[in-house]
Amino acid sequence: MWSIEQPNLYDFVFTITSKKNNKVLDKVKSYGGMRSIEVKKNKVYLNNKPLYQRLVLDQGFYPDGIWTAPTDKDLKKDIILSMKAGFNGARLHEKVFEDRFHYWADKLGYITWAEWGNWGANENAKGTEQNGKGVIFDPASWWADSEVDIAMTRLFGGFNREFYEGYHQVIPLKKGFEKRVIIYNFYHILNHANMFGGSYIHQVQDYIKRIITL
Repeated sequence: MWSIEQPNLYDFVFTITSKKNNKVLDKVKSYGGMRSIEVKKNKVYLNNKPLYQRLVLDQGFYPDGIWTAPTDKDLKKDIILSMKAGFNGARLHEKVFEDRFHYWADKLGYITWAEWGNWGANENAKGTEQNGKGVIFDPASWWADSEVDIAMTRLFGGFNREFYEGYHQVIPLKKGFEKRVIIYNFYHILNHANMFGGSYIHQVQDYIKRIITL
């Protein structure tokens, strides 16, 4: 059985052969494991045993590759560093992670929760085109001032120059935005500090110092 302590996996080879002469027509190599996972009375069970999940919030950002890992080693390294810090899995935040990331998770004994972003997939939000009012359909919906939106994009790496140039051609920045952006994002840093602690506490302290000097 596959478990966090013993991530047992098995190698598979699938071969298609001709009935006429047994010639190999195609061959695929893969791997797999066996485990059971379920929820009982608000508890998660792995292989019929209660599983205490200590998950890191992984946003999959890389300075050298932005939202794509530069190398396979970087994917493996992220998991190893997380496990050394005491985590046994990750909440994969609003991104479809690489297949190789899940491969290393399987190999190293690391559980993952997938969480995809929902930017613009809210069908009910089409009502805004008819009456100009926001429609709340799910937690991924967002209705805010354009300055708040563009400020939040700077929180975790930002986008490329072309994105901002195109955006501001449609909605130009207003005077004083560069001073307001830290105030817009202060809420999100406070929220992260409350939920996750760690380095976000230091960011809150830094934000306070910077806001005082405005």
